[in-house]
Amino acid sequence: MKISYNWLRDYVDIKNSARQAAEWLTMAGLEVTSLEEKDKDSILEMEVTTNRPDWLSVIGVARELSAITGKRLMPPKVPLLLSPQVRNAQIKVEVEDKILCPRYTARVMEAVRVGPSPKWLIERLESIGVRPVNNVVDITNFCLFELGQPLHAFDYDKLAGNSIIVRKARKGEELVTIDNAKRQLTPDMLIIADEKKPIALAGIMGGIDTEATEATRTILIESAFFDPISVRKTQRRLVLSTESSYRFERSVDYDGVLFASNRAAGLIAEICGGKLGILKDAGIKVARTSIIKLSVKRINDILNLNLTPVAVKKILTSLGLKVSGAEEQLKVETASFRMDLKREEDLIEEVARIHGYDKIPETIPKIVGHTSRKSYSRKIEEITRDFLTGQGLDEALTYSLIDRKDLNNINFADDNRIVAISNPLSSQQEIMRPTLIPGLLNAACFNINRKTDDLRMFELSKVYTPSGEKGYKETLELCVIMSGEDATLFDIKGIAENLFERLGISGCEFIALSDAGIFYQGRSAKIILKSAAEIGVIGEIRSEILNNFGIKKAVFL
Repeated sequence: MKISYNWLRDYVDIKNSARQAAEWLTMAGLEVTSLEEKDKDSILEMEVTTNRPDWLSVIGVARELSAITGKRLMPPKVPLLLSPQVRNAQIKVEVEDKILCPRYTARVMEAVRVGPSPKWLIERLESIGVRPVNNVVDITNFCLFELGQPLHAFDYDKLAGNSIIVRKARKGEELVTIDNAKRQLTPDMLIIADEKKPIALAGIMGGIDTEATEATRTILIESAFFDPISVRKTQRRLVLSTESSYRFERSVDYDGVLFASNRAAGLIAEICGGKLGILKDAGIKVARTSIIKLSVKRINDILNLNLTPVAVKKILTSLGLKVSGAEEQLKVETASFRMDLKREEDLIEEVARIHGYDKIPETIPKIVGHTSRKSYSRKIEEITRDFLTGQGLDEALTYSLIDRKDLNNINFADDNRIVAISNPLSSQQEIMRPTLIPGLLNAACFNINRKTDDLRMFELSKVYTPSGEKGYKETLELCVIMSGEDATLFDIKGIAENLFERLGISGCEFIALSDAGIFYQGRSAKIILKSAAEIGVIGEIRSEILNNFGIKKAVFL
């Protein structure tokens, strides 16, 4: 967003250079990305974050500079309500969708003389790259950039039935917008219509049929609050981004809707000779704000400062917030233009920004002693992985969900040890693996088919078995596979023995299997720990099992 520095100084009395102001704003979080000198003025281009729509206005940036510098903010003096001078032109306003448009104001101005704008108004708009059109349109654009509230001026005499209806578009409706493009409307789009047809895209662009021209004598000023998501969806659907939609989709100041209408009406009366007509204000009149409790002690503890309650109140009040409460416990009422403030931490950030990040002293964080962060089992896993990779084995990671066919391929017939998925995405993911063997055999097949002559792999992962009613337990399992011309059963046995020694495990025995299962009889053994617990098996896998996985070479596991 671009802002004229001369325009900015209309609302805050600062004598400093534009470069100094740019530095202050950047340090407070509103980054000034470029500064251009132009005709005795300076143009600041800023990067506005999406959570700060109040910065999308000259007043919003002026408020920020006022808070930083301590200089008084001087917003334009606009009466809260302007009494009608004429009531000749009547208007009916109907809001059909009060969720997407919770507030809509329509003000009639009569005896308007549409023509060129005064020099000062043209200069303000041209300084930020906006092309002047006529005094009425220029005033609505001026208010948009000054206050951040988009406005639109309709030619009142072109409204069928003197009516404004805020509704969803109907199937088959279309609108020619003021850029002379025909837009196809869909039923999810919020529009402004009269009794016969659509006349504007809500929050985005008006229609050409009701545009104010030099022949216009009576206008209707629209100022409203439109749902940000609705505006965003419509502008994306139509690929039509405007200065208005840019602000509406980030949310405008709810309480500023009527203020902007009054501001525009005052300027039109002054510049265009317009007379104030009837005003319709439909919907909820006041924004819902919230009260946030703020501890001054917590501010100082977090920021390592020694701010007094008076200093904190001054900072927050300068940002347009209402502050009350006891000395150490403050109550802060959020403003309608700062709906991003939701909790105490948000207010602490505001205090830090305005006080100055550079004024927060550097401190060394407290060093708190900790016991070991790694569990015993985690340490065992790391030792095991380090040892096996040191022995020249590659670690494999296979899927936890497997095909029931893979279990059948290793003759795994114990349904009591199977955890099945009730709604699997595919047949390949219907079982939570009860063993690592199928996954590693599939991995072995993949590598052997790609001419890996010397295959040495391991996987250290969890397997899943039933536990209780509709439950399961996770168990860590280690599986090692070897294949190749030089691989033998004794290589596997040696790796197991060396691993046990590395882990400090003694008393392991290898006893021949009476029921070899997937292994060859006489070329397999169970591993017994201290003549009691069976903790594993080793063996050469039978060829008929390997054939199920498409493996033609000998494999030891």
